[in-house]
Amino acid sequence: MLSRKDRLLLSIEQFPLNILYRAAIGYGLLPLYLWSLALINLPDTTGMLVLFVAGVLVALRLVPGVLRRLLPASRELKAAWAHRRELAQACDSFQWRKLLGLGLGWLAHLGITHSSRVDALTLAIAFVLAGAAGQLFWMRLNRSHLPEMTP
Repeated sequence: MLSRKDRLLLSIEQFPLNILYRAAIGYGLLPLYLWSLALINLPDTTGMLVLFVAGVLVALRLVPGVLRRLLPASRELKAAWAHRRELAQACDSFQWRKLLGLGLGWLAHLGITHSSRVDALTLAIAFVLAGAAGQLFWMRLNRSHLPEMTP
């Protein structure tokens, strides 16, 4: 039986919470990118934006792994995480669905600031479309193969 804390930790990676926290990251993506460029005095180019976003995607893959090692977790929670990772390795949709939240947050930022950056808008729309497809596929897969992981 999973504890309340374990259920909370599992729910972070479940719809819609996974979309919400990634949307917050996506919302801050462009300001963080521009701040980083100003800090190290680099020009703002589409190539730099793509490189920065690639770095964020790598961090979104590595940071949870580090946190899983640092957070105290029950045997059941570790088993649930391991099961999800096994399924994720077999189904790329687990990784693709991360793009949905990032893209939604990024689009929200672009809309609120009335930014006319075509490169950022194109990437954000591509993220939403690819992420939505991954999320839908993952939800269907999760419903049929992982009922024991719902909090």
